[in-house]
Amino acid sequence: MSSRQSLTVSDAWWSDKWIGIKANGTTDMGPVHFTDVRLERYGPMIVMRGSPEILLDRIESFEARPSSYGMGFLRATDRIGRLRARNLKLVGAREINNTSDAFAAICLWGKGTDDVCRDWEISRFDLRNLIMKKGERYRNADGISVERGHDDGLIENGVIRNVSDAGIDCKGANCRITQVDITGARENLKLWDSSTRHGRIISRSPRFAHIIVASSSGQGPIVIDQLECHGDPKRPVIAFEGSSREVVVRTLVAPEGQVLYTADDRSKAASLRVNGTKVF
Repeated sequence: MSSRQSLTVSDAWWSDKWIGIKANGTTDMGPVHFTDVRLERYGPMIVMRGSPEILLDRIESFEARPSSYGMGFLRATDRIGRLRARNLKLVGAREINNTSDAFAAICLWGKGTDDVCRDWEISRFDLRNLIMKKGERYRNADGISVERGHDDGLIENGVIRNVSDAGIDCKGANCRITQVDITGARENLKLWDSSTRHGRIISRSPRFAHIIVASSSGQGPIVIDQLECHGDPKRPVIAFEGSSREVVVRTLVAPEGQVLYTADDRSKAASLRVNGTKVF
């Protein structure tokens, strides 16, 4: 694709391909709009770089497959002006080979200074079965993955089920997560620099922890209005991993005997307040 060229896809039904649109060689695309698209036995829908606007609306992917470029609806990087992704449904087909990076159903990707987006929303989604096989590599498959530089975003009104790593892995600053229901991830949430108050989060049956808090670079406390934890009470509500962050859970609903936190040696300066009481 040429520079500044717009991309519009609507009323499409694609099947049995390893990738939809590969545009990561074009650094400055025009607006990208995908609406009313159904994918069957498909790899990633679009892998791309900079765009002033990305709109994804009413997208379904069934028996979703991975490729060497990831999987899911979108892997985007480099100067995204505005992103709206909504009304999304994805069901993965099978386990992903351990030799490939899996990324996420939506991946705001990249780790450079040009990887920025400060006007983005992901809402009304149902994402299931993003599983990487066990092997030599870390089982890196998330529901939604947000790298640093993608700040001031909103993730709301969604369900995530059965993923290898994090249900939501958010490294963006000043992001808000609310009205999400996550089940069966290693950690249902992984929060890094995200410091804006989060809303209601339902976390069910994580394999390691309900929420991992990592990194110390965020400003202000991580605040969760209501956190509902279900499943084995030995899985901690918060696992601090190399973090000195303050975490506040205003209302915690959890089973009797719930472990509230674990902390490694690098997290001695962290703190946790639950239901108005400082517990760490």
